[in-house]
Amino acid sequence: MTFAIDVITLDTSTLRNRGLAYAFTSSPNIIVAYAGPNVAQKFYEKNWRWAFGAFAIILPAFAAPMVWVLLHAKGEAKKKGLLQPKTPSGRTFMQSLSHYLIEFDSKLVYAMIAILLEIV
Repeated sequence: MTFAIDVITLDTSTLRNRGLAYAFTSSPNIIVAYAGPNVAQKFYEKNWRWAFGAFAIILPAFAAPMVWVLLHAKGEAKKKGLLQPKTPSGRTFMQSLSHYLIEFDSKLVYAMIAILLEIV
């Protein structure tokens, strides 16, 4: 999620203000470095399972505005005619599967997992 926020921030800021915009979006990391261990200790003392529950509640709550902004911008771009309709690739299902396995290096990942499992 941090990467998505950084990309959006950098794409919407001018080159002159980019450093300030990036610093603004990265500043919560400073707070987390000091407050994070204390919060983790509180979760550990009370009930550590709530740490997972809090993550499951907090992440969607903070991601929802970003998702809304992206969907709203996509809708605006469609209204203005800036988005071109997607043209079909002309590949069959098996060709598409092969293409995406190669594109995302899945075969290499599976080979590395097989090698690691063989070693263990």
